[in-house]
Amino acid sequence: MSTARLMVAASGHDADMLYATRFYADDPFIWWEVRGKTHIALSPLEIDRAQPVARVTQVHGVGDFLPAPSRDRSEAAVILGVASKDKIKSFLVPQQFPAGLLEKLRSLKLKISVSDQPFFPQRVCKTKEEIAALETALRVAEAGLRRGMDVLKASRADRRGFLKWAKLPSPLNGFARRWIQRYFMPEVHLQIPSSREASRVAIRMSEATVPCAPMRPSYSTFFPAMRVTITTAI
Repeated sequence: MSTARLMVAASGHDADMLYATRFYADDPFIWWEVRGKTHIALSPLEIDRAQPVARVTQVHGVGDFLPAPSRDRSEAAVILGVASKDKIKSFLVPQQFPAGLLEKLRSLKLKISVSDQPFFPQRVCKTKEEIAALETALRVAEAGLRRGMDVLKASRADRRGFLKWAKLPSPLNGFARRWIQRYFMPEVHLQIPSSREASRVAIRMSEATVPCAPMRPSYSTFFPAMRVTITTAI
């Protein structure tokens, strides 16, 4: 019988899970490491997406660890199946492990220990690939902020006090223009507190859209450039 490391989390919200798998998912899934090999157990809908990208020894379906037929497909039932199949007597889990699941596993007679150390201490030292990704993210964020400032500078106030930036690309007119303005028109609220009064100006940028990859040879899709609240003092 062996001891294994165990995590249950959504990699989209848990840095340790994303670091361990390099697979992004918004729903929680199971990761474990035993005898030097790493594994993840996923729902059938996620397996095909994970296999080409997940940096683990093996990708499993949750059904591989459940008796057939089984009505209980909970995370606790899958982990119990993992422990039985891989002959695991105890698990070490990170501090952010779900408390309810922890108690459930202990009630199933599994020995669970919570680590008092970082689960992946090597995360502190960034690789060249990670440093490059951080640099790219910062440059993209800077470019987006600069673009937003440019849009605000180029906007003009109408009689109602709304700022408008009228530079919608010509292919998007008529119905497409009205549809975007109705459903995807971002609003920026500019709050200007002064010593005498605080005023709020609603800024509606009716055509603040950015082109992205074309869906068809003759069509392009667009998304809003920003939805921001700006606070400044004068």
